[in-house]
Parts: sequence; C-alpha cells; structure tokens
Amino acid sequence: MDRGEIEEARVYANVGLDCVKGRKEQPVLPIITPKILRSLGLMHNSSDTFAKAITVALKVAKITHQPELADAIYELRDAIFTPPFPNTPNSSASKPSPTVGNTFELPNSGNELLRRVEQLEQLAQFDAAGSYLKRNRHRFPVNESVWAKSMEYSLRDSDPVDAQRCLDRCMVISYTPWIYIPFCFSNRYTVEMVQKGIRDDNAFPFVINQPRDCLIVGETTEISVLLSNLENVSQFDTPIEAFAISPFGYGVTANPNRGRVRNGVLRFAVTAHRPDQVNQFTPWELRILVTDGVRSTVQTVTFSVTDPSPNQAIAIVTDDHELQDGRAETSIDEIKITLVEKLKKCLRIAEESEASWGICLEANSIRLLDWAASSGGPSWEKLAAQYRNLLIEAVSRGHDIGLHIHDFYDPESPHFSLTLSKDCTKLRSSGEILFTPVSERPFWHRALHKDGNSTSIESHKRTKLGSLRRQLALLESLGRLGDPGFRVSLFRAGSYDIGDRPEHWRDTLFAVREAGILCDSNVTKGRFYHRFDRQTAGYCSLHNPKEFPQDLRRTAVLEICPEYNTEGDFLADSKVLEYYVAQKLSCLQQKRAQISGTSLVTSITHTKFINFRRGLNEYSLDDSEEDWRTIRKHLQHLYRQNIPVVRIRDAVDKLVDQLSPEPVLIRGEAIIEACTPETNICHFVYPLVYLGKGIPLNVSLPIYVAVRPPEWCLDHLVDFRVRNSDDQDVAAIVKTKDEIVFWLTGGAKFELVVSVDASEGIVVRHNKDNTSTLTSQKPYVRAHVSVDGVVYRNVRFVPTANGAQATIQHRHSCGNQENC
Repeated sequence: MDRGEIEEARVYANVGLDCVKGRKEQPVLPIITPKILRSLGLMHNSSDTFAKAITVALKVAKITHQPELADAIYELRDAIFTPPFPNTPNSSASKPSPTVGNTFELPNSGNELLRRVEQLEQLAQFDAAGSYLKRNRHRFPVNESVWAKSMEYSLRDSDPVDAQRCLDRCMVISYTPWIYIPFCFSNRYTVEMVQKGIRDDNAFPFVINQPRDCLIVGETTEISVLLSNLENVSQFDTPIEAFAISPFGYGVTANPNRGRVRNGVLRFAVTAHRPDQVNQFTPWELRILVTDGVRSTVQTVTFSVTDPSPNQAIAIVTDDHELQDGRAETSIDEIKITLVEKLKKCLRIAEESEASWGICLEANSIRLLDWAASSGGPSWEKLAAQYRNLLIEAVSRGHDIGLHIHDFYDPESPHFSLTLSKDCTKLRSSGEILFTPVSERPFWHRALHKDGNSTSIESHKRTKLGSLRRQLALLESLGRLGDPGFRVSLFRAGSYDIGDRPEHWRDTLFAVREAGILCDSNVTKGRFYHRFDRQTAGYCSLHNPKEFPQDLRRTAVLEICPEYNTEGDFLADSKVLEYYVAQKLSCLQQKRAQISGTSLVTSITHTKFINFRRGLNEYSLDDSEEDWRTIRKHLQHLYRQNIPVVRIRDAVDKLVDQLSPEPVLIRGEAIIEACTPETNICHFVYPLVYLGKGIPLNVSLPIYVAVRPPEWCLDHLVDFRVRNSDDQDVAAIVKTKDEIVFWLTGGAKFELVVSVDASEGIVVRHNKDNTSTLTSQKPYVRAHVSVDGVVYRNVRFVPTANGAQATIQHRHSCGNQENC
C-alpha cells in the first residue's frame, strides 16, 4: 500500500468522524459510508488508525440504519485482525475470550450473535452457546437464521415447547403464506419426535445394507435395515417400527415408507424420481428412523441419481419492450414506431424461423397511452387501441408476454415523469428524469423505497407485492383475450432495479413468489455465455439471490440468467455472430449448464435500441439495416442448430417441473361469502392455484405441503380448513392455530376456506333502495362477494379511515350467479 492510499484512508476516516460528531451535515453520511468501509481495508497495517476507522464506521452504520454494513465491518475486522484486537484507538486490550461464565456485550446484529455462538461451539461450550443464544435472540425478531439456530438448540435440549416456538417464529419471519422456510419443514419430523417424547438416543443400533448407491431416474433398488442387538430388542413389549423419510425435493422415495421390524430385518424398495442435479449436484439423502415410540435411532443413506435422457437445448427471447427514456420529448409518430411498428417487424422475423418472440412488456406503456388518449384526442386513442390489439394478436399467434416495469411511466405514480405538449402531439420528460443518472432513476425498487413502502407485505399498489399484482392484472386480462390460458411467468424490473442490498432482493423474491410469478430474471444482471461456468437457470438462494444455494432447502424462486454482451443485448456484430453462438453451444455442454436433460439459452434485447446504438436512424424499418439483419441471423442460426425458440412460459414450466424443490402454489383471488351481523361468521374461499405441470404430475406420489390463512385473519380466526373439488374437507396431517399440513396429490383441486369473526370481515347492511353496503376493516381493493347466495364479481372497495367500503346494486333476476 503506497503513501497516497494511506493518506486517502485517513482522510475518509477523519471525515466520517467529523460527521459522527456533528461537524458536517447528516446527509453526507450515506455518501461517505462506502469510502469509510474502503478505508478499513487500506489501513489494516496500522492498528490504531484501523481501530479509529472501525469505531467511525460502526457509528455511521448505526446512525444510517445499515445493519448489513455493520455486519460487513465485523467480518472485515475479523478477517484482518486476530485477537488481541484494539477496542479503542489508544488501547490494545485483547478481545475477551469466550469462556463459560463470561458475558459478552450485547450483539449489534444477528450475524454477530451467530458468530459468537459459533466461537463457543468451537470451544465445545455448547451449554454456554445455547444460553447466550436464547438470552439474546429476542433482539433480532426477524432474523430467520437466529431462530433456526435456536430451534436446533431446543431440539438438542429436548425442549419441544421452545422448539415449536422457534419453528413458528421462522414461519412468521417468512411473512407470506407461500414462502415457507424449507429448513423448518425438513426438521419438522424432528420437532414432532421431540413433542411426542421420542429421543434419538441410539437405542436401536442398526446397519443399512445398500447394494447400490447410484441410480437412474425411474429405477428401483432394495435396501435392508438390520438391527444389531436383537437380544435387547426382544426385551421390549412395544413393537419396533422403521420409517423411511423422503428428502426435501422428493428425489428418492421408499414404498412403503414405514413398517414393523420383524426378526430384526425390514426391507424398503427405494425408487429414484429426480436427478441429483435438482439437489444442487448433491446426492439425495434418505433418512431411516427406527423407534418404539419413545426412543429412536436415525441414520442416513445417500443415492446419486442421474437422468439418462439426452440433453436438449431450448431458447427464449426476452425483449424489454419499452419507450426510450431520457428523451426531452418524443412525438406520437416516434412512439408508434417504437412500440408498434418495430414489434410488428420483430414478430414477423421470429415467425420466419418458427420462433416465439418473448415480449417483456413495460406494463405502464399501456397505461401511459390510455392516459394520453384521455386528454390528447383521437390520435392517441387510435395508437392506444392499435397497441392493445397488437399485443392480443401476438399472444394469439404463439408469442408470449413477460412483465417489465418502469415506474416513472405510470400516470398514477408519484414519480410520473411525462407531460403532454400544448398541441398534444408529443410527450415531454421532466427534468428529474433527464438529469438523473440511469443508475439512480426510480425504475421500480427505488420508486417504492422512496414512498416508504418497498418492504410492506400488504397489497397496496405502492408496495412491491401490490405493484406486481396490479401490473399482472392488466397484462393477464389483456393476454387472455388472445389465449385463455395465458399467464405471466417472468418478471424483470427496469434496469434490474430490485435494490442494492440482500434484504431488498429477498423482499423482491418474496413478492414475486407471492404474486404467482414463477421466474425472476433480475439479480443475475446477465452472464457472458462464453465465460459461463454454471447453470443457465436454477433456484436461487433465499438470502443471496445472486447465488445458487448449496442446500436445496434454502431456495427461493427460479432464476433465469439472461445473455448479456458488451452491447447489453444480443444485437452483436453479425461478423462474429456464428462464433458467438458456437461459444454458447460449447458452454452448454458443460455439466453445470445442463439442467436435467435441458439447457437454456436466454437472449435479451431492446427493440428501442435497434439501430440506435450504431448511430443510425433508430426509426428505420429497412431490412438492410445491420441490426435487423443481426436479429434474423441470430434466430436463423438457433433454428439451424435445432434449438427451438419457445414461449417464455413453456420454458419456465419445463424448468419448474425439473428443478422446483416443492409444489408451487399461490392463493387465488378470494370469493368472500359475506354475511349479515346476525350470522357473526364470514367465510373467505381461496382457490389454491397450482402453477406449472409440476412435481405431483411428474412424480406419482403425494407431496407434503402446508398452507396458512392470510396474516390479517390470524387475530380474528374462527376456523380454517382445506377442501377438495368434491367439497370434502381434506384430512390434516398437522394442524396448528395458523397452519394446516396435508398431502397434495396430482390433478386434485383444493380450496382454503377461512372463517373469521364477522366484525373483522365483510359486514353487509341492506339498504331500502335495493342496494347493500359492504363494510370491511381491511383495505380491500377488489374481491368476489357472495350476498344472499348471489356472487358479485370484482366488487371495488373504496378505502376509508377504518378500512374499506363498497355498495352493490342487487340483481336478483340474474340467472347465472357467476355473471352477476
């Protein structure tokens, strides 16, 4: 490190210290924080200066509410220094050693708490570690890792009550009905064992005779469980049973999965269903439990499973279809070429190669044209109609639509950046957008974050979940006019704006999953295919969506890595196009690029950039232009290589079937069986919508799933149950106060029925003018409501100070209730 770097580090540290002491304005803090963090790495050879920077950076992190920065500082400190570590700039006192009886200072973050617990574990001081963990865990009520670790200690200490409490806490932290903590489910059987008083005390030692540990999909082998101490076993009056517990992801199963041990032997037939590539290239683990109902022994047997089917590559195109942003003004004719004429040409070129064009539609462009038509006259009305009709026609012709969002194009957004010119022939951008760098524009997360709602779980339209649902309702209502089975399967935010911190990414993934979108294509920010050395698609990590997890139980949603070259899309120089595609195909032969017999090529482009980046006329539709020829060559080359370019949702469904570790369920739009105050009970019927062809159809066995009622119901819940398409209640395997677990079987349809106190549900007041007023203490926007046996669809509620209210006009003469 040279003298200049040392001096720079000291300057940053001093500036940070001045800010903390109030010598400079508070807004400077977020700007200098990264520089302070950098200074920590530059000054590691000077303990006093480094300690000063540590102190400053931690104070800055606390003042600016950046716990992840504090975690990074602690990790950097621990990586550079080993005890003794200076606690103050003028002190070299060593860090207290973790010994039994020593009380650490209160941890500043959940990660710090877990680090200190790990230090105690390394010294084999497990009692002290458990005590310290339980004493401090309440400080981090939303840190799932802290409570999951605490559950492990509760299981170790045979404390079923606390184990269940920790398990429930982990479920609450996930905060949406369909984002479960797989870790907890994989350990639920252990929790139940502890609750029943079953101890894993190696009371029944046994060996497993496993003739084969490598299988192919569909193959069956037999394993034998042989008890070692038959003499001791014969002394027990209660029968000895053995259970084969399937791994999370259902890669292998045993049939039957339980049986009584007779003469010290029990045999299981184990069938391979899914390749271990689904399990992040890790062999599947089948747990064998031998128990008498009180004591038990658990062992694990592993199986490597391969898929013999030949590898096939498929491709999708994801065209971020949007207006040019950052323009001072754009005429209606230019908008028509960008949104309508260019798309028409792309669809025609795609069909020449029997390809499906994937339109990642900037949904607000539809709202924008409708807004312009409301005050701009017939020209805008005509353009808005042309655009809608083109999108409907595209879907009917076998093309597809994904979701793309630029929030500042939404007329209802507080960040709306466009106005109409006086003659109503042009759209003009505000200075806020024109003079804001692209990396700072409010595309999606930044817009919602500024509103203070980006992490909210309610369905308000200015939250992530509310924003996605609002845009999905628009696109799916439009797409189903062209294809009744249409649904949006992929989401990509404008400029990949899903936040810059792990908690932002996690909030996004939760919202994507809760909204019923099967695939995200954001956090990877693209890959250079000629450098690609891992899967082109896979289930990303729950906590770090930029990575594929090592443990299948820590997955979030399907992540597709878009192709990304130096020009930002596949409009590469046509002279190197064939070499470029050949490099991709070569890379796809690598093991980790193959997905259970399938490889995915994902191309990203922007129709607005056609000809623009070459300095040519971007509004030219001449076939001789370089970019138009490149698109045609790209698709034709894929066609010649027998790589079909399919619809986005077809590719996503295929990948979900192959890779999803669990059934993908969403809670559909509720039918509210409203009631009068006399009945006192209100029922909410939520269809459980199964997305993708999925595991139950690919694997002919029931899948263990759990559902929960909406969070707002929990405090006023009377009862909830699951019923099938025959209107029969499904028997629960486990039912707690806020969760029901049952077996999901392929092809069956299920509904979640939630009953709540009417005072907290929908209350109906019949009026004298043949209307009824519906009042709710919850901020509903729209719902299906059943009043006196008649279903009123899509009833709009108006928010009030105490909830929401709607008025319906009775139509008792309606013969078809569904259309009332």
